[in-house]
Formats: sequence, C-alpha cells, structure tokens
Amino acid sequence: MLPSNNQQPLPSQENNNSSSEFTLEELNFQHPWSASDFKNHLNTVGDYIVNYHDQLINPNNTLEENKIHHPVCSQVQPGYLQKLLPNEAPLNGESFDDILKDVSEKITMGVTHWQHPNFYSFFSANFSYPALIGDILSGMFNVIGFSWITSPACTELETIVMDWLAKALHLPKHFLSETTGGGSIQDTASSAGVVAMLAAKEKKRVQMKNEMGDSFNQADFQGKLVAYVSSQTHSSIEKACMVTGIIHLRKISAYPDTYNMNENELEKTIQQDLENGLIPFFVCGTIGTTSSTAIDDLSKIGAICQKFSLFLHVDAAFVGSSLMLPECRQAFVGGDNCEYLEFADSFTFNPHKWMLTNFDCCAFWVKERKHLKNALSLDPEYLKNKASSSGLVTDYRDWQLPLGRRFRSLKLWLVMRVYGISGLQKYLRHHINLTKYAETELRKQSCIEFLAPRVTSLICFRYHNSEWSLQKENRFNEILIERINVNGMMYMSHTVLGGKYCLRLAICGSFTNLEHVQFALSTIDSQMKNLLADLENGTVEINI
Repeated sequence: MLPSNNQQPLPSQENNNSSSEFTLEELNFQHPWSASDFKNHLNTVGDYIVNYHDQLINPNNTLEENKIHHPVCSQVQPGYLQKLLPNEAPLNGESFDDILKDVSEKITMGVTHWQHPNFYSFFSANFSYPALIGDILSGMFNVIGFSWITSPACTELETIVMDWLAKALHLPKHFLSETTGGGSIQDTASSAGVVAMLAAKEKKRVQMKNEMGDSFNQADFQGKLVAYVSSQTHSSIEKACMVTGIIHLRKISAYPDTYNMNENELEKTIQQDLENGLIPFFVCGTIGTTSSTAIDDLSKIGAICQKFSLFLHVDAAFVGSSLMLPECRQAFVGGDNCEYLEFADSFTFNPHKWMLTNFDCCAFWVKERKHLKNALSLDPEYLKNKASSSGLVTDYRDWQLPLGRRFRSLKLWLVMRVYGISGLQKYLRHHINLTKYAETELRKQSCIEFLAPRVTSLICFRYHNSEWSLQKENRFNEILIERINVNGMMYMSHTVLGGKYCLRLAICGSFTNLEHVQFALSTIDSQMKNLLADLENGTVEINI
C-alpha cells in the first residue's frame, strides 16, 4: 500500500535511486528440512518410539537396567534441565541427530513414564499406535477448526465420531446430534465442567427471566447461584465455580463405606438454600470418583434435579469408558440403555484415560445444545460466513472456551476403526480381570484392609494393625508407598478415605499385563515386610 500524505515513506521509497534493501533471493524462504529429510527423520523417530516402548514393556528388566533406561517416576531434582541446556536459543540451526541425542540423554531422564506398564498412579494416560498416527495426521493437516468453513471435515468427523461413541456407550438418544443435543471433543473433563456450568447458568437464567419478566436482575441472579458436589467430586468442578463466578458451592458428604454422594443430604441442602432465597442451579454427579471410583446413585440424584429444576452434569472421566460393557452399564447406570442418565443434562468422560486414545481427548455431550451455544456464542465480523449464517452447520467454537481447536477426532476415529467396539471391550475387561486377580491376591494377607469397594480397575488398600493408632497406621502407609516408589521400578499414588491414608493401585496402563501386576504385588509385599522388619529392629521409628 502506498503511504498517505501523513505517513512516513518506507525506507526503500525514500530515494528512488537507492538500491533495494532486499535481494530477489530473500523473497523466497528455504526450510532447513526437505521432504526427503523429513521422511528420513520420521523413520528415525519411528524406530526411536518403538525402542522406547520396548524398553518400558520388557518385564525382565533388572533394577539396574531400569535405572539406566527409564525409571517409572523421574528421579531428577528440581531445576535439573536448566543446568543441561543453554541459556539462549541457537543462532544457527542444529542437526536433528544432535537434537534427538539431547532428547535421549537430557529430556528422557526428566520424564515420568506414564506408558510404563508398572505405572499404577493416578489414572493412566492411555496410548495406542493408531491414536499416535491420528495425532500425526492432525499435525499434518494442522487446521484450526473453529467453524465449519475453516475445515468441514474437521467439524463433520467430530460430529460423526461423537455419535458413534454415544451409541457405543448406549447413552440416551438426547445426546445424539440428530436431536436437540450433541457431542463435542474438549481437551479435558475440567474444561467440560466449565462449559457445562456455563450452560447450566444460561438455562437457569432463561428460566428465571421468563418467570420474573422485567423484575429479573442479572447481578442479583449471579450472586445467588448455588452449585452442589460431593466431598469426593473432582476439584475441577470447584475450579469451574471460580472461573464462572459462582460463590456458593455446597460439598455434600459421601457415605462412609462406599463414598458416593449422600443424596438425602443433597435434597435437604437444596431445600434449605431455596428457603434462604438462594438459587440452586447445578449438580455434579460422578461415575467413578478420582479417589476411589465411587459411583453416585444417579437415579436418585437425577430425580432430585428434576424436582428442583436443576442442571445435572455427570462426570465419568475415567470409568465412562467401561459403559461400553453391558455388565458395567447394568451396575452403574441402571441397565443396558443407561436409564439413570435420562435426567442428565450433560455427560463427559476421557477416552485418553482408558480408551487407548492419546492425550488430550475428552468426550462431552449436552442434552440441549442451545444453552451451551447461547452461553458461549460471539459473532464478530471477521468470523461471519455464509455457511455459519445458514444455520445448516455446526461451529464448534460455540461449544468451548477457546476459539481455535485441533482435529482431535482423527485419533478417536482411528482407534475405533482399528480396534472396533469388540476390541475395546476386550481391552477394558483385560484390566478389570487383572484388577480382580490383584484384589484376590491381596486378600490372602490378613493385614491388608480395603478402604472402598473395587468398581473397575482401581484398588484402594492399606496395611492395617488393630493394635496401632490411626496416626501410626497412616504414617506407616506413607513410608510404605515412599519405599515402593523410591527405586523407580513402579509408581503408585495415594489418597485419604475416611481419614485413613491408603495406597491406590490403578491397573489401566496400555501395556500392563499379568507379569507386571505380579511384579507389583511382589514389590508391595516385600517392601511391606522390609518396613515391618525395620520397625522391629529399630532401624525405623514411627513416633506419633
């Protein structure tokens, strides 16, 4: 564009007789890697990935071999990487061989290996080669699919795959795209909780504005909203309240033996809040809590939500995958057609936890998409287009907080096509059966106490001595898990249930098989016996 009278001329325009400030060669950019280079490097990385997994999976690795290769939990100290890498980026490009060498020698030592078959901590981040290929293809296209027009296949494949998945889980029909609802892929269940809460708030706002007319006050409405969770609900829902400005959050107690929400207390609390002039609007029920995989009674909670016109969000982040199994649908959601979910306004689970789909991939459905879209839609001029205006397409930017979104459906599509529903069912039952085996073996020891019922593939247990105080038992189990984890051969996490510190054995790794579980049980047993011996001979003291 030529400069106006008020603009300073560009440097090259100051003197028509001056030489250009750039050469013709500088108008073309040459990337450091050619297509041939990329193909060679991709082959190298493919070998690197396979070798990495081979080193993780081999059950015959000795302790020393594992230390050399990949301890499950990284053994580095904070700030280790700062000492190994330069303070500034290189001025000139470096060779891929040197970069991959640094990955191997400097980065890998600081990685906690979530794909290790002896990773039993938290819930695993599932992996499969088809999902990895899906991520590579997504990176190849590198679309930013916020609207249908920005990449129609990105939008339409997501809609199709979410319908496939809803049908595989036998979710109620109101979650299918052909109805008033539909599904989208979020990054995590935490984000799903935020957008569900925004949809719930919008639904309640419309309801009250219709009831109150001109007397409706937005600021007064916002300040009176109340959300309800159980003491075992994931902390992300509390964060959702922080993000959405909900100042009233009620944490309903859980039953002491099963740790599911006390629905009687829920109803009483809602009634009390209504009597105090507050506005109950949102309840989060859980299928598989993080601490113990407790299952809330969604039939009773759903009925309460219907009675008081509350939005019911169901978080099934980990256990949701198991709804592919008819026996789990029968046990958790009332039958083969998930009858207990009929009252759910939204439902979410993470295929990246237990469905062989690489992180991140969170499946999220709503019963009425209009509330979600009304809460999140903006239409600036630069995003307007005929397709969106036609009303015939879905723009997933209206279903999430960010504008941009990745082509995540590709990896989910590949997983479902390569494994099939039957293959995924076999995978899920594999972990459930491994966990049943582990539970049976642990029950052979009278000193092991189980803190919660085993639901799918998590066991919560601890060492118990009836002659010890609770404080001493808790400290013993703290030391026990530290010893189990310290040498890097396996990795477990803990929780506290009913004031009791316990160990969590989550058997859901993509590569975990019987020999790995047997190793884990042997390690737990030997470390427990060693700790008891050290207490006996005075090497270790627990002073409470």
